[in-house]
Amino acid sequence: MAQTSSSPLLADIDRAIARIEAEARTLQAQVPTASPVRGAPPPAPAAPGAVEKQAVPAQTPSLEDLTVFLSRLKQMKEWLQEDERLLPIVDDHISQHVRAAEKRTNALNLQLAAITTLVGALLGWLLSSVQGPAALLAHILPH
Repeated sequence: MAQTSSSPLLADIDRAIARIEAEARTLQAQVPTASPVRGAPPPAPAAPGAVEKQAVPAQTPSLEDLTVFLSRLKQMKEWLQEDERLLPIVDDHISQHVRAAEKRTNALNLQLAAITTLVGALLGWLLSSVQGPAALLAHILPH
């Protein structure tokens, strides 16, 4: 039972798969292809106190990690396409979280607008009570 309707979630999974495959290809191209010779001595250990340089930064996932992640993404996509009841559940769950995040953002924007309006009105009232810039300077810097 393959699902024929397209979903933004499936399109996003396809884009993620393409991005991860591209990253895995670039990482695979950077890995040296020459394997160590059988019977060759292991590389010499670093001198005590010497800092070892890593070829790949700690934040970059390894090729194995990308391969596992890619296979899991493909499995999720397959499940979502095969089960006609699973995709609507996942879409609804994600949309609930998006709506909740939008509500929080809108509430925060409303609070910031109210606070800045009140502060601006208060500052305007204080400046108008001083009777102009010359009087303001006279109050701030007495002669």
